[in-house]
Amino acid sequence: MKKRVIRKLEKGFTLLEVTISLVLIIILIEAMGGFFYHMYRDAIQLQNKIALNNSMELITTFIKEEICLADKIEIWINEQGENIKMSLGEGSSIEKGHLKKIRLVTGGEISYIELERVYLPTTGYYRLNYRANGTTSVISEFVEDITVYYKREIETLFFECKVQVENEKLERQKIVREFSASIIYKEK
Repeated sequence: MKKRVIRKLEKGFTLLEVTISLVLIIILIEAMGGFFYHMYRDAIQLQNKIALNNSMELITTFIKEEICLADKIEIWINEQGENIKMSLGEGSSIEKGHLKKIRLVTGGEISYIELERVYLPTTGYYRLNYRANGTTSVISEFVEDITVYYKREIETLFFECKVQVENEKLERQKIVREFSASIIYKEK
């Protein structure tokens, strides 16, 4: 008698092989998704930090240049809800405060650098504006606060500027920078 040889047809995959393959693919997709999510989050944070650095550089350069070019300067600060003119001459009683506005007189032209309270969800608390000749230009929308100090003995204004931005998840990024501007030859 001849033995009959039955060949097993090996076409397709078993259920176990398919299940293991699907589990491995799902694990791989989740790992890649997490990687891309972290890359996206880091890119957004970097983009915000660059925007804050650019804004800070613009603020510091602009204020220093405008003070340097001005013939006369008046500083208005906000202390306990009141706007007070900071005396920059002899006998100054107020030497520190939160900046409200700077009034600049340059060659007979009057201009202002002002902090305006804003309620935008992803920017700072204030918008820094420049007002001259009937037009207003925005310098930065990321300002949290600008504190000004006056050192009489060296006739120099010191500024501490804080800028911030907030992302969709309410995570804040903040930069603080100090800078100064001499007013030794300015009319006060």
